[in-house]
Amino acid sequence: MSTPSFFVFRAQKPLAIFGAGYVACLILLTVPWIQRHVLYLHAVRWPLFADFETPEKYGMAPGKTIPLHIPTRSADVELGAWLTLSDPFYRSSSTSSSNLTAALERHPTVLFFHGNAGTRAVSFRVNTYRYYSISWESNVLAIDYRGFADSTGSPSQQGLIEDGRASWDWLIRNGAKEEDIVIVGQSLGTAVAAHLGAELSKEGRSPKGVVLFAPFSGIHKLLETYSLFGFVPLLSPLMNIPFAFKLFMTFLADKWSILEVIRGITVPLILCHARDDLDIPVSHSVELFDAILDPQLPGVENTLKLEKDDWEILKNRKALREKLVRVSDVDQVGTLHELQRDGGDVWFLESLYGGHNGVSFHEGIMGIIGDKIMNM
Repeated sequence: MSTPSFFVFRAQKPLAIFGAGYVACLILLTVPWIQRHVLYLHAVRWPLFADFETPEKYGMAPGKTIPLHIPTRSADVELGAWLTLSDPFYRSSSTSSSNLTAALERHPTVLFFHGNAGTRAVSFRVNTYRYYSISWESNVLAIDYRGFADSTGSPSQQGLIEDGRASWDWLIRNGAKEEDIVIVGQSLGTAVAAHLGAELSKEGRSPKGVVLFAPFSGIHKLLETYSLFGFVPLLSPLMNIPFAFKLFMTFLADKWSILEVIRGITVPLILCHARDDLDIPVSHSVELFDAILDPQLPGVENTLKLEKDDWEILKNRKALREKLVRVSDVDQVGTLHELQRDGGDVWFLESLYGGHNGVSFHEGIMGIIGDKIMNM
């Protein structure tokens, strides 16, 4: 082998190995069991060896957070959960579990759905409960989905939707009024929150509001852009191969499309997304907000082939959008888009800071959400 050919071979070998490994990973990802482990990361049980019966180990005040186990419609599935009491209630009353009903009757409650990986005891999630309890003076019910932490069962899209409903039903059974419950989701939890909000709206039930932190429009769209650790592309290389990405998408077991259900949420709704989110781009929230707004704008049949009349419609759409959506800058927080509509106003807060996980307890953001929903 000549010297130049030898060096070419040496250079190509690592690329060939990498390519073969990438293809092998894609094949493995067509298996539903593996898909769900990658999507939910429920096997990542952080903190290690967590003691969920003692929330005080993770920073909560003595007796303020009550460990619970919530039954579901699946006979073999029970959810581990924590109920953190409203700070005013905690400071003025007995903190025994027998006082649960009084706490739920007297104060609003946040029903919180966390993102993938880890458990309800992860430090930034504990900070979230603490902020809501103090800043919003609300109780906080935080669950671990089936297969996470000390919850039994295995996760799936339908299973997590069932878990969301079981949590809501538990609150109602134990004294909470539906108009006092705010449904909050972060990352993966936004899909659970959105599906629950749409389901309740369809039934004519009216929670106080729905708040989605760092939502995604759908798994399909997310995988087009998602990068591990913020810089390692997962499936975007497939976009360069005709039909390869679409073919891979046919193997998805859990499709989680918030875009399909977002218009069905007919209660006050807040989308909140940080510009410095490295996991889910803010464009997902833009797409969701546009989907809510779109029915109020003149329709265009084909944006790829615009006729003369279509340009006039686009001009009218832009003018009407500017009239319907009030845009304001909040100093050192971000840009707030407000849309009034029948069935509950919609706000989209594009925050300057917060990243992916910190956006759900950023103090400036908490103040805005408190003004828009908690104080209604």
